[in-house]
Amino acid sequence: MEHVIRFLGPNHALGLFGVKLVGANAENAKKLLFTLVFLALMLLVSSLLRRVMRGVTRRGERTAFWLRQAVHVLTTVVLVLGIASPSSLNRFRLPRRVRTSSSLPAAKSAGLRHGRGSG
Repeated sequence: MEHVIRFLGPNHALGLFGVKLVGANAENAKKLLFTLVFLALMLLVSSLLRRVMRGVTRRGERTAFWLRQAVHVLTTVVLVLGIASPSSLNRFRLPRRVRTSSSLPAAKSAGLRHGRGSG
C-alpha cells in the first residue's frame, strides 16, 4: 500500500495501484489547465461586457436585450472555436491504439449504413 499513486513509463503517466492510466500525464494535465483558464477568462470577459452594456443602456430597452444576446453569441462562438478547433483537439495526445479503438464503432456503423457490413 506504499505506492498507491506513481508516475509510470517514459512519459510519466499517472498510475493508480500499479495500473497505468492512459492519457493521464503531466503534459495533458497542463493542456487541460490551459483549457480551463481559457474558459474562465471567456466567462469573465462575457460578464464584464454585459456589465458595460447594462451601464450604457436603460433597463427594459430593446437595445439592451439585443446587446446581451450579441454578447452571449460572441462568447459562445469564441468558446467553440477556441475549444473545438483542430489545433486544440490535438491537445490531448492519446496512444494510437486508443484513438483507433474509439473510431472503430463509428466506422463499422458507417459501413452498415452503406450496405458494406461485415459478414
